[in-house]
Amino acid sequence: MKLFGAHIVGGKDKKFTGEDFVSVATASSLKGPIDREMVQPTTWTLEYRIPLGLLERHAKIERPGPGVTWRANFYKCADDSSHPHWLTWSPVTNAKPSFHLPKYFGILAFE
Repeated sequence: MKLFGAHIVGGKDKKFTGEDFVSVATASSLKGPIDREMVQPTTWTLEYRIPLGLLERHAKIERPGPGVTWRANFYKCADDSSHPHWLTWSPVTNAKPSFHLPKYFGILAFE
């Protein structure tokens, strides 16, 4: 299942559509699709490229460039796996975990 959304500070959260997701380029170290859950420990990578135009349709953003910073977090949820787990790029240490809390977003610094 592919879920793709954005938390718009001062606005409504946005869940992107399947049509939106088509414009996102992805690359994974796993050759897929993965039809069955992999139960053995696995190391893998995932890269993705989100078109700026897609972000600009839903939020006012400052285009990346030298000195520009964004706040963001990226996460993976495996609620329905045999070993439920969650992973975030920027740690969330809230007593009740929530991946949508801007105070835990990390900094993306563009050069």
